[in-house]
Formats: sequence, C-alpha cells, structure tokens
Amino acid sequence: MDLITKKNRVLLFIISIFISTTVFGEQVKGSILNELELSENKDTLLKYNGNHHILDLSKYDELSNVKVIGRKAFAHNHKLRDVILPHKVQIIGNGAFEGCEKLTRIYMPDCVEHIEAGAFWECSMLKIDELPKELKTIGENAFVKCRNLSITEIPNEV
Repeated sequence: MDLITKKNRVLLFIISIFISTTVFGEQVKGSILNELELSENKDTLLKYNGNHHILDLSKYDELSNVKVIGRKAFAHNHKLRDVILPHKVQIIGNGAFEGCEKLTRIYMPDCVEHIEAGAFWECSMLKIDELPKELKTIGENAFVKCRNLSITEIPNEV
C-alpha cells in the first residue's frame, strides 16, 4: 500500500509540474499582451503599459499584423532596455520611444520604411548597428540626444 501511495504521489507531482508550467507559460504570454493597446483592426500598436526590461514582440502571433508603432507608444518607459519589433512593422511613429533613457537595443525588421520625427528622442543609451534595408525616410530629430548611437551619420532623408 505504501508503494502505491509513493507512485501516486510521484505521478501527481509530475502532472502538477506539467500543468503549472503550461499555465504559467500562458499567464506570462497573456500578461504581456494585456500590457499592449492595439488599434481596432490590430495593425497599430498604440501603447505599451508594461515594465519589462526585454520585450520580444516578434514572437506573438497576435501581433503579426502590426505595421505601425504608434505615436508615443513606448514613450518615457524607464525600464525598457531591449525591444524586438514585430516582423511586419513599416512605420515607427512620432516620439514612439521618446525618453526611453535605458533603451539600449532595438531590433527593427528590414521592412521598416519610415522612422518619424522624434521617434528615439533622448534615448541616450541606444545602439543601432544598421538601418533597415527598406528605410525611405527618417523624420526630423528622430535620433536627437542619442549619445551612444553606433551609426556615424543619420541622414534626414534616406
């Protein structure tokens, strides 16, 4: 009887770990998505209300149609360090990352065509190794006060 009880306990323990891992994983995924505000048609990320240091938005199917990072969507987030944008983003809006002073890296897909005015204003720690291949325009003051910017020269119009 004692042997059966031990086997049952081990089995229940393994099952509980499996269930906890699955539920926890869903909770983490859900919590990040709950921290985002999207437009009605889900093509614009309007606002990020979270406090994560690292944010990989490319791994969420729910964000697969996001083409625009909206005006001031991440502005003045004082925790954000690394961001990976969704794969279809074409526009980074006015002041989208303004005042994110701890933002070190942003991974933009090559399909980004427009970086609008003040998009990275006062992102003093930002490092960008290269611009997206499809980039057509960079708005006025898009990279003002980005002291650590790796790119030697940011043209106003690409």
